[in-house]
Amino acid sequence: MRQWSPEYKQLSSAVGVAMVGVVLGVVIAFPALALDAWRLEGDITLNEVEAGWFVSVAQTVSVAGSIAGGVLNDVLGPRRLLLAVLPLLASTWPVFLACVHNLPLLLSVRVLQGLLCSAATASVYIYPCEVIEARRRGAVGVLPDSAFSLGFMLTYFLAAILHWSTIIVIMPLFFLPCVLTVFLVPESPSWLLQRGRVEEARAILRQLRAPDVNVDKELLGMGPLDECGGKASMVKQPRFLLPVLASIFLMVLKEATGQIVVVLFVVHIFRKVDVGILPHVSSMLVGAARLVANVACSFLVGRLPRRTLLISASLAASVTIAILGGYFFRQDSQVWPDWVPLACLSVFVVAYGAGIGPVTCLMSTELLPGAVRGLGSGLAGSALNASQFTLTFAATQAGSGFYICLWSYAAGSACLAAFALLLPETRNKSLRQIEEYWADVSENLTGKRWCLCLRRGVPDDCEANTKSKPRNNDSELVRTV
Repeated sequence: MRQWSPEYKQLSSAVGVAMVGVVLGVVIAFPALALDAWRLEGDITLNEVEAGWFVSVAQTVSVAGSIAGGVLNDVLGPRRLLLAVLPLLASTWPVFLACVHNLPLLLSVRVLQGLLCSAATASVYIYPCEVIEARRRGAVGVLPDSAFSLGFMLTYFLAAILHWSTIIVIMPLFFLPCVLTVFLVPESPSWLLQRGRVEEARAILRQLRAPDVNVDKELLGMGPLDECGGKASMVKQPRFLLPVLASIFLMVLKEATGQIVVVLFVVHIFRKVDVGILPHVSSMLVGAARLVANVACSFLVGRLPRRTLLISASLAASVTIAILGGYFFRQDSQVWPDWVPLACLSVFVVAYGAGIGPVTCLMSTELLPGAVRGLGSGLAGSALNASQFTLTFAATQAGSGFYICLWSYAAGSACLAAFALLLPETRNKSLRQIEEYWADVSENLTGKRWCLCLRRGVPDDCEANTKSKPRNNDSELVRTV
């Protein structure tokens, strides 16, 4: 690796971890497609309630798994957490195949997969944002969502050409390159700095940055905002609580668009309508549209304000999913042309892939201060998974009233556009600047001036605290800069 340029090492590390989302996307999407295959073959029969639990039980346990993953991300670091989780997740697939005829065991395997998948997800989103330079954070930060989209499309493609049991057998092979990639990347310098390991963080940044980059200045921007020895209390300090709540609401509204239902039930939707194309082919077309949109987003997010892109995409998704709801409401009357479902779903996934999904996931990470980034991501992921479970389980029970679900997704998309107006713009801002924004908002709300020694100079009370509670690593870092 010594012959690689620092820029190449930086990009390869961030992109390599982001691409772990591909196998996680397969874990999420596979059960619904397996269920569709079982219904056609008649070999494995599940009633509606059992099918609903089979599809959505992973989202149920992910509520706890996301919180655990966020905490472990702070304790172990994103790299070590992924190295612990990915081999375990790969080993669940042979067990999955062995217990497909035993519903309790089958659900147990899905519970384990849901826990492991949700625990790994936080690190997949956090690591690229913490390793990459601020000027590239937008383009690289949207890659995890693109990786999940690629995982969904890969699942659709494999289901179209292979038997479901064959897919399960070969799935562990997909995890091998992921484990190898994560093993080779360095630990997050931001996490190391939060743990007081300044020299290790500096050494890694020197590997990942060009020689003319002031590494110590960047380290200073990664460090804790409060240099006076205080502990990060999310409940007591609004500068931590407000961004965590914003991240949680952003994730809930992202799921309120109904994207998880489209991912899990796209084949089933196309079986209910005749668009003139085979259901699996239609599904792959929709998946390809989402993936292309994700790629387009990596260019748009660096050129357009985050909020503008998110609002535009949310409004487009709201309109198209409302039209699709109208199609299902009047499906028997033949008022709508047969091509409407395919067109609406394609436009919806483009709007989601080019704006809603990548931008919300990127901003939910950017908004979080470093001291609570792992826990905040875990709480946001927990809220996301609770929303996914509610939506998927409701969709399995909707029956002929599916159009009501679609109209509720249209309303959720509109609410996401409205909420985006309340968020700060994060484009071209360092993580430190975003953290300072929340400190200013907190100060305006509470009237309390937080100790922001590095940003505003050391006031008398802060200086006294610093002298009484020296922090050798941070003091050394400040002197270096």
